[in-house]
Amino acid sequence: MFIHSWFSGIEHEVVIRPGEEPEEAMQRYFARRGYKIHKVTDAKDVWLLVRGDEKRVLVVKDWRRPVGYNIILEAINLSEKLGCTGPPVVLARKFAPGAKEAARRWGAELGVLLGPSREGAG
Repeated sequence: MFIHSWFSGIEHEVVIRPGEEPEEAMQRYFARRGYKIHKVTDAKDVWLLVRGDEKRVLVVKDWRRPVGYNIILEAINLSEKLGCTGPPVVLARKFAPGAKEAARRWGAELGVLLGPSREGAG
């Protein structure tokens, strides 16, 4: 079912199980890949992924509307501010074309949230 990143620009598929919050699905997905997940800010949608010497920003947006390029740029800026060693990751249900282009241009990774959504999300 996974569509290759060279075609879609999507590098991660995070499946949300019924009754599970997107944050729980994200933690399960990245823990399976060997990452430790740490909260970065007071914002409820930003984390730090750490695996060995690798440090990456993770932003999760469970919105109905597509995520735009501004969220990608915010993730990149935060990544630089925190001295991350790997590209930032942005997870969302949908991405605007400008977001995909910004991710390609500035080296962010995109991932999709699949499964039930929260009621009233973005």
